Amino acid sequence: MPYVALTIDLDRDYPVPVSGALKAASYSPECKPSFTCTIKGLKALSSILEETGIKATFFIEARALQHINAQEEALVSIITRNEIGCHGLDHEDLAGKYTGISISPPRQLALIKKATEIISKITRSKPTGFRAPYLSTTPNLGEILRTLNYRYDSSIYLESFKPPHPYPLGCKVYEIPLPLYPLGERKASLYTWTLHEGKRSIDEFKQILDVYLANDDGGLLVISTHTWHLAYRISSNLKLSPQQVQENVSLLYSLITYLEDKGSTLLPIGEYLKKDKTKTGKSF
Repeated sequence: MPYVALTIDLDRDYPVPVSGALKAASYSPECKPSFTCTIKGLKALSSILEETGIKATFFIEARALQHINAQEEALVSIITRNEIGCHGLDHEDLAGKYTGISISPPRQLALIKKATEIISKITRSKPTGFRAPYLSTTPNLGEILRTLNYRYDSSIYLESFKPPHPYPLGCKVYEIPLPLYPLGERKASLYTWTLHEGKRSIDEFKQILDVYLANDDGGLLVISTHTWHLAYRISSNLKLSPQQVQENVSLLYSLITYLEDKGSTLLPIGEYLKKDKTKTGKSF
């Protein structure tokens, strides 16, 4: 029985790093944070979660959550029905790869701690998992997460033809790898942006899933998306119409039902770790 986790990065609209700035901007002429599309996408996503009855793992940018809570508080209940994770404070580039800013380990700890506190207060649930903004990790991230009592990180790609297994970061925190499908010189992640941008057809995406499912040996297949990407198209810098949003919803719904029809169990990452502990005796 293949295990699949749907993970949702909830952050500002198409966050982009700004050279010399800690906080991310949104991709727009004004280069200021925007949350319009992430709110539209969250509303659209709620219909999928309700209709399928699955629980997802939300990796939440704290500042985006504050904005949602202030503007449309009722949407918070959509998030809290699922597993809660952290995706940074202001979608900062922890490693400084894209901003050129060197963030010291104590400052990294302070940023993640503040994000954790904000998310915990609004959702009334402490995040158990972390995903680094831009998947930009640092050598000391595992130790920081251990200090803040996180169970796992999910920021690192692992090239594989089968669902990856968790592995320890050496500090009582586990890495939940993001699968990266080898395609010759090209690699295919299981972020759904390729569907929403028209770079990959739904049939091509399903063919990749078929390989993972056929080679399953008890790992966890992580499929990821962004709330804002249901309502925004990067390639044309376009905020989508209600009909176009629904088309993206239908694509995601098609993937979920396809996986269920193939016998997959969709569950949050934390629930998988509990099942894996039961099977192997590992301490997660």
